[in-house]
Amino acid sequence: MTTTVTPLPVANPLNRILLTGAAGGLGKVLRNSLKPFAQTLRLSDVAAMDAAGLAEEVAPCDLADKAAVDALVKDCDAVVHLGGVSVERPFEEILEANIKGVFPPLRRLAAAMASNVSCLPVPTMWWGFTNRGAAGG
Repeated sequence: MTTTVTPLPVANPLNRILLTGAAGGLGKVLRNSLKPFAQTLRLSDVAAMDAAGLAEEVAPCDLADKAAVDALVKDCDAVVHLGGVSVERPFEEILEANIKGVFPPLRRLAAAMASNVSCLPVPTMWWGFTNRGAAGG
């Protein structure tokens, strides 16, 4: 069975989407899939990534580094947050990546959020923020 996916037209792409965990399996797939939704795709991971392509920024970052995360989320309209350990590892590694490394980006994004919608998938759960504006939508 062959499946063909036709991308939906995006009338008003976001200025910048941040993809954390961009070097991972899902991150590599989403790297191309997210491009129609933003003028610039900012890619981040602690692991090595391919060089930046057209309309891409590569920004390596340890999500446990608060100052680096502040810089990473700057000017982003949305974040797809896949950074973390997705396989069985010692608890200390999971603690650093999936617990300590999850909340700083969420807090900083919420404080600096510049767009109407930001969806943040995390390794075993989904987080989302929606700014409904003055109307309270």
